[in-house]
Amino acid sequence: MLLFALARPRAPEAQRLGLAPMIDVTFQILVFFLLTLRVMRPEGDFDVRMPPRASASEPVATDLPVVIGLRAGPGGRLASIQWGDSTLSDFRELRRRVRDLSAARHGTDVPLPPLELECDYQLRYEYVVDALTAVTAHVGDDGRTIVRLAEDVRLRPPRGGEE
Repeated sequence: MLLFALARPRAPEAQRLGLAPMIDVTFQILVFFLLTLRVMRPEGDFDVRMPPRASASEPVATDLPVVIGLRAGPGGRLASIQWGDSTLSDFRELRRRVRDLSAARHGTDVPLPPLELECDYQLRYEYVVDALTAVTAHVGDDGRTIVRLAEDVRLRPPRGGEE
């Protein structure tokens, strides 16, 4: 009987697939592809926004900025107003200079050059506001209209700020 027992075919056992080894292999392949991947930038894909093309009839402003210096005296009070190499007496004279500059360009398409205020570090803020008021607008001759002067007014970094 022993022979029959050995010769008898056994019932097939259910084969179980090992899920853990398949997940391991999947992660190894994923890591392999991640490490060997070369990320390349697309060539010729530049996001450049160019300014519109200027026609020959449009004027080009090539003026350098006009530098207006506000110098501080003792206690932060206004000591002098500089227009280039000349010294101005007050804000009315500064407004007159800007009006003359604006009148010289009136009727043309050439804008005023930028005005840059170069203030001393110790200068009180009220004088900076007075200078901005003097160069940006004034009340017209009728007493009601506001006439715009300079559109592009910039502030330079203050002078003498190291305390």
